[in-house]
Amino acid sequence: MEHHVWPPWARRRPGTVRERWLPPPGGDAGSRSGLPWLSTLAVTVFVLVGSGFAGHDQPGRVPLDGFARALLVVGAAPLLFRHRCPRTVALGTAVTTAVCLAAGYPYGPVLVTLAFGAFAAIVAGYRGVAWCGPSWPVTRCSRRASPAA
Repeated sequence: MEHHVWPPWARRRPGTVRERWLPPPGGDAGSRSGLPWLSTLAVTVFVLVGSGFAGHDQPGRVPLDGFARALLVVGAAPLLFRHRCPRTVALGTAVTTAVCLAAGYPYGPVLVTLAFGAFAAIVAGYRGVAWCGPSWPVTRCSRRASPAA
């Protein structure tokens, strides 16, 4: 039987698909197996509810509609994979935040998903992605929103 040597960039995940995606039944609550469902759900609810409240005090912004709420959910969904693919999550949350702010929706908790995505990338050691990716939508959209001279 031949032993295969995997390249350093290939991450092999042992176990079945169920073991990789869901925590073991009756397992330790602090175990790192599975995906962070609970925290992602909490962030998603916070972003949805908080954005509704944030929109009331921003008269110059577009009120939240169905597309905005779907965009907020799509923006928070990548956080589910923040431990496995931190670079992709940082860039994904940056893109959805940029679309949300460029569409004129209110500032507020949508930036929390951006912060979580950047934090995941920093903790994983991808500081360049964390600084360049998530800073792009904030600088681009704030330039767009600033009054003309």
